[in-house]
Amino acid sequence: MSDDSSSTKRRKGSIRSKHHRLWNLSEVMKLIEGVSRYGVGRWTEIKRLLFSTSHRTSVDLKDKWRNLLRASGAYMTSKKKVKRTQKHMNLPLPPAAVCRIRELAIIHPYPRERKSKFPLRVTGTPPSATSHDTIISRSRRIASKQGYT
Repeated sequence: MSDDSSSTKRRKGSIRSKHHRLWNLSEVMKLIEGVSRYGVGRWTEIKRLLFSTSHRTSVDLKDKWRNLLRASGAYMTSKKKVKRTQKHMNLPLPPAAVCRIRELAIIHPYPRERKSKFPLRVTGTPPSATSHDTIISRSRRIASKQGYT
């Protein structure tokens, strides 16, 4: 059997499902290093540069980072939730790694904000409403109402 056939199995109706492979500490540390270097959202780049020979996909990296954030308690306010999440972790993380994940959560918030391709425009306002002529005519109307002209 090849390695590819071991990563998927057939179920009823020939639906394929991926086998779950646990993360080891060296993979987790590489992911932390990748987020540190390239930031959140650069999963394909991190995969290409740090996980090129690995079976992990860029989606696996994203999902693991999200789970690491949860496990580190970076975004949780309740200590109970943090303890419960840490209790269900497969791999205990060294305190230094947890601390680094929390630092990176501040530097590179997840999910990151996307930059819009289109600038926002106030609805109901024509594009010319901010032109120089409109501003001058509005100031003349205000001045005439106040009796300055």
